[in-house]
Amino acid sequence: MTDHNHITRGFTSGCPACEPHLRGFEARRRVEPKAPNLSGFPEVQHRIEDGRFICPGDEHSRCHQYPGCDGEHDFWPCGCEYVSHKECWIKPWIDASALIDSYGGDEHAHLLLDDDFPDGDATTTWEYEYMLWDYAEPRPEARKS
Repeated sequence: MTDHNHITRGFTSGCPACEPHLRGFEARRRVEPKAPNLSGFPEVQHRIEDGRFICPGDEHSRCHQYPGCDGEHDFWPCGCEYVSHKECWIKPWIDASALIDSYGGDEHAHLLLDDDFPDGDATTTWEYEYMLWDYAEPRPEARKS
């Protein structure tokens, strides 16, 4: 068995433990297709309302424009043509877990009870494997448990 340290030496070619990581690293290094220019589509202000992530947009909003291939590819943008969809592409990512699990703000995370988020405008960040959201404006301290 090959003896190596992933942190200080990096991946070792031929190591069965490293090969899956090496393949993922090589895939991420490749040049990804450019996303189309969506500046002609208006941005919408996403919100948290009654403990839910809300997208007030419609099929003309920027967050409703994404490839018509419906996730057949490992990367986004994938080079496929963007089309208008009824659903915001961000919402299913946030709805896939409890709000607390996708909350990116650290300042009050320990004070917020699951599904006990105050209403307010939200921002989102795409982290390539998941979405994070945070309040657009600093929030007053939430209820302490």
